[in-house]
Amino acid sequence: MADTWAPGETIVGQSVWDGKVRVACPMFVIHDRPDVLAAYIPRGTINKRARTPGGEPVRLPLGEWVLVEEAWTRAAVMLAFPGRRYRLLGFWDDPHQRIITWYANLETPIERSRHGFAFTDLFLDVVISGDLREWRWKDEDELTEAVQAGLLTNNQAQDVYEAGKQVIELVQRKGPPFSDGWEQWKPNPSWHIPVL
Repeated sequence: MADTWAPGETIVGQSVWDGKVRVACPMFVIHDRPDVLAAYIPRGTINKRARTPGGEPVRLPLGEWVLVEEAWTRAAVMLAFPGRRYRLLGFWDDPHQRIITWYANLETPIERSRHGFAFTDLFLDVVISGDLREWRWKDEDELTEAVQAGLLTNNQAQDVYEAGKQVIELVQRKGPPFSDGWEQWKPNPSWHIPVL
């Protein structure tokens, strides 16, 4: 396992459920500090996502699935905070001049490995406007279905909402990491498309 990764190093983020990969996405390390791992996912990055054998997206980790290749559609910064139950993704507009959307993925804290990190997605997300003026819950129906299917307990679902509320408080304060200058950050020109 790497103690820290160097800027420009390619790592892989994996969403797993019960040891089985649901998503695998390569990315370039921007910086790896004790308080935050920051990485860049260029538009066009090929990642792998869970699909049913019939080709439909997998909403809940029930039954069988296969991984299929998909292209990442918008350049993003990924911010992971050790010990926290969320990661942030900031999506840039096409000219890479401003972040148009922040996305908080509510999940288990990341677990580092030699090649990257893994986490378990906990279904609920928070979508935040780039100017931080608006936010909304996303996939509340999936969280409800996960509880009904026995994937999470009611108490665990409540904990997921609490993690989301932590993100919302950060948004309302408009402080770090939202005030850390990600709007002005530009990727190293030598970083093209990372590969799995």
